[in-house]
Amino acid sequence: MLDFSFITCYNVRMRIVYEIENLRELMTLFCDQTAITITLFDKDMVPILDVGEWKKYCLLIGDSESRLKLCKECDARHAEEARKKKDIVLYACHAGIAEAVAPIYLDNIPSDDSLSGYLMIGKFRDTEQRLSPPHKIEEISHKFGLDKTYALECYEALPEIAQKQMQNAILLLKLITDKIVNGKLIHAAKTTWTERVTEYIQQNLDKNITADDLCEATKMKRYQLYARFTDFFDMSPKAYINQLRLAKAQELLVTTDMPVHLIGEMCGFNKVDDFTKFFRIKMKMNTTPLQYRKQKRLQLD
Repeated sequence: MLDFSFITCYNVRMRIVYEIENLRELMTLFCDQTAITITLFDKDMVPILDVGEWKKYCLLIGDSESRLKLCKECDARHAEEARKKKDIVLYACHAGIAEAVAPIYLDNIPSDDSLSGYLMIGKFRDTEQRLSPPHKIEEISHKFGLDKTYALECYEALPEIAQKQMQNAILLLKLITDKIVNGKLIHAAKTTWTERVTEYIQQNLDKNITADDLCEATKMKRYQLYARFTDFFDMSPKAYINQLRLAKAQELLVTTDMPVHLIGEMCGFNKVDDFTKFFRIKMKMNTTPLQYRKQKRLQLD
């Protein structure tokens, strides 16, 4: 089993190390103080860590591939705005709820080279309804073919944040990003070959990674790649990729409330049935992802 006390992401010259337990503690503090969900992304907007409850409204909006794609595009668009401004951006997402995103850097000199990721907060509505007016939910329900009454019910179940609370949450978000930078909770480190190839695979688990991709990333010929995998991992590249997919799926099932289909996509499966089949086979116990989540949480309780 892989150790998830830290996670690394691939870079040509270095690896970015995320001190997960320390980051989780800091993000949990934010969530406890504000009742707002907070998510850590790497610089390519790949989710690293999620703290807080997934709200019914967000689950409703994300319960289709097309709408989920719009969610990801919206996140990426505002992360890009934050990158350009080098500051926190507060906005209403495409589904009509309030969110904010903050860029994180490796040091106190913000630049594209030192960008290490983003913190995003959201899944709430503002009491003054400037960012999330109820009438917009009706428009969204009509646009996406949702039941208007149920969509509005889910929307009204979102945490309601007053203007002063929102200002305090943004201030706390700023303090947390400063703590991450000054405490080196995200930092750069030199890499070995095994670290680089593992990091590359972890960063691209949502894609169909081929041997050619690995050859290009490691600057090796195919026969060299297979020989190196046999020497260092005692398995083929495909087997190692599947091992990392399974480990990532297990981690997300236990540590987050993300929907199974979203976890499947993050692990490289566009169809939830394909993900379930893979999980059953690799677990060797005919266990579905949902069954695994329930079993592990019962053990933790």
